[in-house]
Amino acid sequence: MAGAVLHWDFENAPIPRGVSVGRTFGEMRTLIHKRFGPLFGAFAYADPGALPQARKIELQAAGLDLIDCSRAAGKTNTVDFRIVCRALQDLARPMGTDGTRTAAVVVTGDGDFAYTISVLRNVCVPTMLIFDHDRQSTVNSLMLEIADFVEPLSFGGEDEEEEEAAEEAMETGSGGGGGGAPGPSTHDGGGAWQTVGPSNNPNAQARAERAFLHALRAAPAADDEGYRAATSVGELFHRLRRSPEPTKALRQGAYRRVRDAFLARNVITMKNGQHNLPYLKLTTPPPSASVSA
Repeated sequence: MAGAVLHWDFENAPIPRGVSVGRTFGEMRTLIHKRFGPLFGAFAYADPGALPQARKIELQAAGLDLIDCSRAAGKTNTVDFRIVCRALQDLARPMGTDGTRTAAVVVTGDGDFAYTISVLRNVCVPTMLIFDHDRQSTVNSLMLEIADFVEPLSFGGEDEEEEEAAEEAMETGSGGGGGGAPGPSTHDGGGAWQTVGPSNNPNAQARAERAFLHALRAAPAADDEGYRAATSVGELFHRLRRSPEPTKALRQGAYRRVRDAFLARNVITMKNGQHNLPYLKLTTPPPSASVSA
């Protein structure tokens, strides 16, 4: 295998206070080993002066090389330039015996890296994006669309504002009788898979709803009214959620359950667009705070 090199934008994708660098990086390493094989290098990019000494010790102990991206000289985008230079340096590595190149893995949500990822893909460099599943709103939608592989990973912290919004959305749907997400049905292929639904896993439902709302905002607008193509929303939804269902039918069922729950609660509206395909958008104005970011 050609292996991989990891580039972690530690300023854009930090670890929440109290969470171990070793644990989070260990989960990243497992994902990389499963996909690409050996990890040849792991770099964390940040201003050392802005990091507590304990964090720097953790990074070193975990096997991450801290790249100095201080802004002492008043320059901006230092992290971006350092990652781009090192990613391009990887092109000098020889191809594997199977013709593959060393993969570039970036840990960030910054859309400024979309161009670099695209250029690397043009020359057959495999790319992977890892981002904090608990802070999906910080991830630029271009990165979700451009990378070869997308791996949401819980860094161990929750975005409190998004968590409260998701909980309020669930409460809004649970009070009126029939407002909550419907259970699995034979129509949507859910009879054998029941991880999404407030009746059996409220946390999974809240995460699915947050992923759906973020996907709806991040998908490109399809018309002047602000509708998004349901296919684009669905694709981003599955990437953000890292859909656990084992088959396509079950993944589609999970998507439909969240969509139908939001339709029932008037959080979103749906219409048929070009070629009779479904289009979605948030209601205007949205009901209460149930869809706040």
